[in-house]
Amino acid sequence: MKYCEKCGNELLDEAVICPKCGCAVRYEKPQRAGESFARINVCALVGFILSLVSVISVFNVLGFLAIAGFVNSVIGLVNCTKKKQRGKGFAIAGIVVGVIFGVIGFFAWIKFISGGGTWLSLLILWLV
Repeated sequence: MKYCEKCGNELLDEAVICPKCGCAVRYEKPQRAGESFARINVCALVGFILSLVSVISVFNVLGFLAIAGFVNSVIGLVNCTKKKQRGKGFAIAGIVVGVIFGVIGFFAWIKFISGGGTWLSLLILWLV
């Protein structure tokens, strides 16, 4: 059952006008299953995945995957806030993981360039 917004009279579900006061009844479109949920932001999800892959990937030796994950996560977080989309948790996790492993990759690369090790030591430093 629904009620008139003006006079509070009880109305039938299919009523268009209130029989008591003549006020037009607002039509509420029925929601389909899943329609109330906002879409998840793709940048936030991609950023999280890139950051996560940087944790388990040998290819993150320079920190590039972590940096790419960080950048995508920041863009995703901004878009989630502006467009009221889901995915803020993915974006925040991608930012945190991206920063941590980006810094680790950067320092591992600096140590390698300064002659402090071989590719193997660079890999071991990154894994620690």
